[in-house]
Amino acid sequence: MRPARGKGIRLLLCTAAAVFLTSAQAEEMHSVLAAVSIDDVVDADVAILREELPESDIDRLFLLYKDARAEGSYDEADTLAKRIVDKSIESNGIDSKVTAVALTNLGMLQLSQEESVSAAQNFTVAIDVVERLENRLSAELITPLRGLGRAQQQSGELDRAVDAWKRAVHISHVNYGPHNYEQVETLYSIAKVLYDAGARDEAYNCLLYTSDAA
Repeated sequence: MRPARGKGIRLLLCTAAAVFLTSAQAEEMHSVLAAVSIDDVVDADVAILREELPESDIDRLFLLYKDARAEGSYDEADTLAKRIVDKSIESNGIDSKVTAVALTNLGMLQLSQEESVSAAQNFTVAIDVVERLENRLSAELITPLRGLGRAQQQSGELDRAVDAWKRAVHISHVNYGPHNYEQVETLYSIAKVLYDAGARDEAYNCLLYTSDAA
């Protein structure tokens, strides 16, 4: 994931200080959040992780997996995703970036099938692997954290979902700066959950942004 170019984004994420909105600003934010579908937002958050994998059986299986998913053959995609995980662990061990990618993709597929418990488990393992290989602020954590938040949201664990998404945003700040465009979809996810839970003021404070042309 790379920071977007050509756009200036000013974001205020869950600040401790109160944000005082005019009536017009509050009405505008109400209209934006009321129109957002949480499923649309989080699905955008967890788009398929694209990685350059080595030329191998794993690479071949991964291409077949992407084709099956694109064609809507989810049973075949599920079988291929699990084979990729097994093959990667066999070839590279659990502590491998390729294994983390495979686990993340499997979790994404499980999300699309609303297998939230299994998806959360795979995202959690992927996060643990990346933390061991890299560190707790690695940009490689952003995608599985977004997926974990989605899985927890599916399971009704809204507080944990927001925590996962907030961590993804924090890591994006560390790696790409506080004004990066990539975090906007995740901020919408957080704000929408808070808004639907009735925490309107916190939702407004959490997602107050303007974008400017370059």
